[in-house]
Amino acid sequence: MADTSQKNSHSFFYVVMFMALVVLGTVITYFVFLPTSAPKQLYLAVLPFGGNEEIPRHLKIGLPADIRNELSLSRDVKVIDFQSSVDVFDVKRDFKGVTEELGASHFVDGTFSATQDNGSLDVQMRLVNMTQSAWKEVWTVEIRVQPNEWESFRTEMASTIREELYDLNTLRSFTVGEYPDDYQVYLKALTAFHDRNDTLALELLNQIPANARLVSSSQLLAQLNQRGDGYLYDSREMFEPTEAGLLLDELWSDLRQHKNLEIFKDDLEGLVSDFPNSVALSTLADLYTHAGWYREAKELLFHWALLRPRSLNVGIRLANVDYLRGDIPGAYRSIDIAENRSANSAEAEHWKDLLALNTESNSILSHEFAHNMGCDYRLEQALYTGDLLTATDQLQCAQRKWLLPPVFWQKTDARWIQFIATPEYQRRMSDLGFSSSDLESTEPVDVAILFRPRRGGVVSTTDSSSDTRMSENKPPQLETEY
Repeated sequence: MADTSQKNSHSFFYVVMFMALVVLGTVITYFVFLPTSAPKQLYLAVLPFGGNEEIPRHLKIGLPADIRNELSLSRDVKVIDFQSSVDVFDVKRDFKGVTEELGASHFVDGTFSATQDNGSLDVQMRLVNMTQSAWKEVWTVEIRVQPNEWESFRTEMASTIREELYDLNTLRSFTVGEYPDDYQVYLKALTAFHDRNDTLALELLNQIPANARLVSSSQLLAQLNQRGDGYLYDSREMFEPTEAGLLLDELWSDLRQHKNLEIFKDDLEGLVSDFPNSVALSTLADLYTHAGWYREAKELLFHWALLRPRSLNVGIRLANVDYLRGDIPGAYRSIDIAENRSANSAEAEHWKDLLALNTESNSILSHEFAHNMGCDYRLEQALYTGDLLTATDQLQCAQRKWLLPPVFWQKTDARWIQFIATPEYQRRMSDLGFSSSDLESTEPVDVAILFRPRRGGVVSTTDSSSDTRMSENKPPQLETEY
């Protein structure tokens, strides 16, 4: 009996030890491995920084905007555009808007304070998790920065924030190397850009020597030089000052050279998968709309809407996809939602009128859409009014490819068929070298695959040793839609 009791005691001890090891292993796995392997839906907003009136505005706006741009290279953290943060937060300084209007799960903010140390400033920054009712400061730091250290500070803070969010993808900054004075000029131009003072932003960028401009300043300059001919996009929505923007430019260049829309599609899908925060996502949504892949186009636009929460234009494009699918009530709902997201109700009413022209009898265009009168806009208005001569004249300066009819038109519309039969349109299609039928033999990718988490991979494929300054003779060629 004594031997049996001793054996049972030993067995119980081993069982207890085994269970303890299982529990301990589970705890270690949860706290060590889970944060770096489990998919997360993190939406990060970088807010304008605070500080008294002595602090230069280009540090309170331009610096956090550039930190946001650096963070946007992340693949697994969704980064909300900075213009939305400015529009929601800079005036109100109301943190409720960060969750209610921006839809962010986390935010980064900072506060400047002056010192007596040769122009240096103290910066307090924090990363806040808002996913619970009681917000939690995930990370805080206070650091003193010298006047010539802002660029390295930007890169260091972006890297630290990514680590705190368990984003372990290896990224290479594409703007390191700007001369300190030029970097401050760039921050001032970026501030003017987000303040919607494009004239001042251009003046500042032109102060930077052409051979000293990096991707960020060159992309902004190209964006501003094309600001007058926009069609459906606000320039702030499509601004891409990172490596992703440069790679997208290269895809457009290859398309112009090789005229192969199918290869362009495949490469664009790869670019979106590598840089899901970039305007490549918006471009792919347009391509899918052009190909008639409306379900996938709508999925992409939903993703883009989360990254551009204050954008009216993404709502209009969703409405257009609904219209093309035959979901007219859905199209009107999309415009109503877009109107609520944007402060520009007059512009939303204009798009409602255009939709009504094609869906309701006896409807008239009651709202004059006076701003942004580029060639593409004039071409569209000429098509709506049946002025075929003006429409064909505007093709000479139009930036759209015009493979698709205007918003809220079907390809079977008699006016569109008459327009594409003109010699001017046929010559344009011949010059482009591709047509709407080029994607008929291929299929869209599963959108979910594009955004599948890829922990610990290398996102940037650019040789970090290469010179990233832009040639004065080869500015970026920004493209919009089809």
